[in-house]
Amino acid sequence: MCLVGARRHGERVAARLGSVAWPSIATDMAVLGLAIAIGGLIGLPALHFGGVDIGLSAPVGVLIGGLVVGWLHSRRPIVGRVPDAALSLLNRWGLAVFWRWLESAQDQCSSWVCERPAFHSLSRAS
Repeated sequence: MCLVGARRHGERVAARLGSVAWPSIATDMAVLGLAIAIGGLIGLPALHFGGVDIGLSAPVGVLIGGLVVGWLHSRRPIVGRVPDAALSLLNRWGLAVFWRWLESAQDQCSSWVCERPAFHSLSRAS
């Protein structure tokens, strides 16, 4: 819900409705840092089966931590705040890095993988 008006009126109404998330350019680094640290630790353990380690990995743990903080932020907007400008930068930067990674992966793939399309037999009409 977004209330518009004088701050004193907003505070009075917010006291009845719940907590207030005032516009801010500050990032909640404590919550985000904890999510990264705890998520990374959650991803570290692995099960060992016949010489093979099976686990989530630290990046997947951090992703899970980010998803949990995002969910908490949707329930309580004060927790895990990140300004819109920072989110826009991260979205654009992340997309650019991912696109470059795809291009470099295509350049480095072996000729057998590149020449052989996936599901080739499924794409032909019988």
